[in-house]
Formats: sequence, structure tokens, C-alpha cells
Amino acid sequence: AASFGSTSQINKEYDYIKNSLLSFDFVGLRDKNSEKIMNKIGYKNTQIVLDPTFLINQNVIEPNINKKYIFYYCVGSNEKLDGELLNLSRNLGLDVIAFGYKHNKFKNIISISPFEWLGYLKNSEYVVTNMFHGAIFSIKYKKKFIVKMTKYRENKLGFLLDLLSLRDRVYIENNFECIIQNTIDYSAVFKKINSMVLISKDYL
Repeated sequence: AASFGSTSQINKEYDYIKNSLLSFDFVGLRDKNSEKIMNKIGYKNTQIVLDPTFLINQNVIEPNINKKYIFYYCVGSNEKLDGELLNLSRNLGLDVIAFGYKHNKFKNIISISPFEWLGYLKNSEYVVTNMFHGAIFSIKYKKKFIVKMTKYRENKLGFLLDLLSLRDRVYIENNFECIIQNTIDYSAVFKKINSMVLISKDYL
């Protein structure tokens, strides 16, 4: 499930990239932007498939924690978002734990294994993220979540949200609490996911 990520067009080393890609018999892609670029190159034998994390069940290590918490997985500074998150945590009496990246306003858990990371996310009350796989696993574990969209991740992450009709999970200033607490119809979401799982596995 390859992706061009934030790239929208290829200029530098175009001929080299084109010739290299045309040597592949099949290319699975995970977003429409990547498909568009491949079509411009002249490669037509592509298939949009799910991120591989949807195709297998991962081992999860249960966290050793008693208090309920909000799982925070964001890179960079998000002052407005952080302020609204702090208000929610106080209102609900929940801790905020930041994973992967240090944030001075919250408790931080940085050095853990991927399977411990999954365990913390799976057992959280809410997920706040601006990362592609933060959203992926929020969906997989049927969490209430909110996404701070960045231009860098719009192509890949935006496509995923649109594919699953979850664009309403994108953060809007001063509307944080309403968005994150809004109920998600995961039965409808997983109807689409299960259909795409079959397509993806058949493609493989």
C-alpha cells in the first residue's frame, strides 16, 4: 500500500522515477493522489487498497494503568487544540497522556514498544492525533477521536477519512468537545472497511 504522501507532482528526476516505477508489474496504492500521479507517469496497473494494519490483527500489550485517560499522539505545536483538550480533560476528570513526542503540558510516555503503544490507544477513552496511524488505529479500535489535519498528511489521511465518511472528525477551532464526543456509527464504517479488506486481500 504505497503512497506519495504530501507529494502532488514529480519534477526532479522525473524520467528516473518513471522508468523505475514502470518496471513494477503491480502497484498497490492507499490514496487517490498517488493513483493520479501514477496515471500521469503512464502506469495504469494500480489498485487502491487498505493500509496493511487493517489486514491483520496485532498483538496488544495491556497498559498497567488504573485511571482513565485521553491518548494524545501529535507532532508539533498545537496551542489552540491543546487548550481545548485541557478544558475537556478537566471537565471529564481525565488525564492526558502524550505518546511518541514530548509535550510540556501533559504527561509523556515516549519509549515504549509498538505493542505497548497499541495497548494504550486501545484502552483510552478518547484519541487526539494529527498522525495517519493515530487515526488508523482509532478507527480499528472504534475509539472516539479527533484529527488535527495538516497539509503534509491531507493526501493520505484526508483520503482515508473521506473513504470511511469520517471527515467530520477533523478538528475545527472552538468546536473540539462537540466533535470528539460526537458518536461514530462504526457499524457503517466497518461495513466499508470489511468490503475494502476483501478487495485488498484479493489484490494481494
